[in-house]
Amino acid sequence: MRSHLRLLGVLQVTWGAIGLLLGLATLLLAIGALAIGVMGSGDQVGAGVTAFTFGVFAGALLAGGAANAWAGRALRRHEAAGRSAVLWLSVVNLFLLPFGTALGIYAWWVWLHAESRAVFPARILRANRLDQTSSGLEKPCGGLPYGRLITGALFGDERRPFVRSGWTRDLLGP
Repeated sequence: MRSHLRLLGVLQVTWGAIGLLLGLATLLLAIGALAIGVMGSGDQVGAGVTAFTFGVFAGALLAGGAANAWAGRALRRHEAAGRSAVLWLSVVNLFLLPFGTALGIYAWWVWLHAESRAVFPARILRANRLDQTSSGLEKPCGGLPYGRLITGALFGDERRPFVRSGWTRDLLGP
């Protein structure tokens, strides 16, 4: 399964690089449309709308590309944050036909195997350990960041079930 994790990391970095290149190209198109509007040689309103639209898409592509590249790099370094980032980004990638869909399905296939979860045992246990304050009281949600708390609950981390503390304990009981 380690070979699949390495491949997933490489694919995420590659997908991020493609997103960054497409974002840069779209940003150049936005600058070109803006230049047409400023020069006054054509329809200024149409050029402004086009420049704004290209700018929004360029920003989305640059942000998505950077996020995918970072997640792939973190995954290759075996960082626990890379696992969570890849899982969340794979949901978004499912809607980017056809390559994003294939990458999203492959990411879920890799991460839903028990063998791939075993790659991060020490980091996951350390992240899921309850933080105790000096008074011995639990911090809200067991001191866990919400992302790790929800990820552990959704993906069935057997070592650390869903933590009921704070408002969830009041609502659901002990």
